[in-house]
Amino acid sequence: LLAGLTLGCASGDVTGQVAVAGQPAAPLQMTWRSGVFGESGKMSAVMPDGERFSGTYQVLKAGTSRTTLGPDWTNEPPPQAQEDLDDSLWGAARGPAFVHRYQNSAVATLRGVRRTTMLCRFFLSASGAGMGGGGNGKCQTSQGAKISAQF
Repeated sequence: LLAGLTLGCASGDVTGQVAVAGQPAAPLQMTWRSGVFGESGKMSAVMPDGERFSGTYQVLKAGTSRTTLGPDWTNEPPPQAQEDLDDSLWGAARGPAFVHRYQNSAVATLRGVRRTTMLCRFFLSASGAGMGGGGNGKCQTSQGAKISAQF
């Protein structure tokens, strides 16, 4: 049984570019590993400055509750970067239309070792395949860094 569950998990790399105001774009190292059914999993990332992040992602499906997304998706953006952040990530799930609008996309919340938060939204090329089907997306950190990603 354990071997069967292990085979059901998938993993992969995300190729990303980090843009920080006043600095040249730099590469981001990011990986994901799905759970048994591919609808959720774990992610990790390393920023160009060495800060490490880890967290979880989930695919938004009909019936997904906004409360399961966590407070970063439903509250106001962090004050230290409010002007720099994209309102389609931070606090975007305050309204009930968010889950419907981004259905069959994946969202992730990652926490950094320096107490920075990273939110990501991924558009899945093949929603039934989860992250394993490829796609693209964007992330932002609570410090204002913007990330474009492909997987």
